[in-house]
Amino acid sequence: NFSYGHIKMVCADRAWKVTDAFCSDHRCGGGPGSVNFGGKLSKVAYQLPAGDGFLELNCPSGARSPEGKVHLECGPSEEGKRDIWHFVNQTCQACAPSTATFTLDGHNLTFELGPG
Repeated sequence: NFSYGHIKMVCADRAWKVTDAFCSDHRCGGGPGSVNFGGKLSKVAYQLPAGDGFLELNCPSGARSPEGKVHLECGPSEEGKRDIWHFVNQTCQACAPSTATFTLDGHNLTFELGPG
């Protein structure tokens, strides 16, 4: 038994077929993601774990503030099919504006981060 998920089936050609399925013990599934910090760091890949609530990731070693963190929150997707990780903020770059892009399950999410 799983705590979250769904299985969608349709009747086609006189048989039931699975068109979408997601089953997990967590609201947000895990998988590859990335943050585009711009500049010399550019796009940095992360392996996102399955989870619920908030997620804190380490900044890359080449960041202006490598001791900083990237924060994500599990929440609804635009399609409403399942929850996905959403970018909240980052403290890897103290003042430089940048763009954060996450790709998870084929969905691209891009956020413009102003100077701070």
